[in-house]
Amino acid sequence: MEQGRKANDMQSLLLPLFAFVFIGSCSGATLHGRATPANVTWGGCSSRGPPYECTTVKVPLDWQDESKGTIPLVVARLPASKTPKKGYMFYNPGGPGLPGTTFIQSTGSELQEQIGADWDVISWDPRGVGESGPSITMFDTDAAYLNFWNQLQGPGSYSTHGNLTVSSDADFFKSQASKFDNMTITFNNLTLQQNGNSLKYVGTCAVVRDLVFLVDSIYGEGSD
Repeated sequence: MEQGRKANDMQSLLLPLFAFVFIGSCSGATLHGRATPANVTWGGCSSRGPPYECTTVKVPLDWQDESKGTIPLVVARLPASKTPKKGYMFYNPGGPGLPGTTFIQSTGSELQEQIGADWDVISWDPRGVGESGPSITMFDTDAAYLNFWNQLQGPGSYSTHGNLTVSSDADFFKSQASKFDNMTITFNNLTLQQNGNSLKYVGTCAVVRDLVFLVDSIYGEGSD
């Protein structure tokens, strides 16, 4: 199933408004000093050949209670091709919900051209996204995915009134506020039903903590 398919322009506009379902409390990712870095071994990538490299790094599911186990974070990079290496550039493509490994493997060479061949360009699938844990699923089938997002399509819908800088489109959006509220509530309930307890481990604070750990593990403590 292509759950990572590209959203259309209207979905890209509206998705951030749904993001509240993913933003949990920061308490589970509170920083209590730096964790001991992991040993990282690079290998090949399944969807892109050399010089791209991929690896998987284990991090705590809950940074405040490491007894709850670990989750995998999948990482991809295009190493610097020129020496001496100046450093690295970590990218998070955002979305929300876009896998960074796909982003780097598709645009890595262009990014490296912009900053220089003496830099690593690197990204990862943030927790809950792509191949990284915990597994967060929204729809069981492609049909369910399409049925939900097709509510935004067609004449007289959000897709035909997507320019909120135009007063008529803004007025239309306001007129549909209650319908849109119901849609967000449905989306929120679906998310909770599908993922339950896992959602509290997925959020901005945990992702930032993961990033610090990845930098320490790959490039050495204090490299950030």
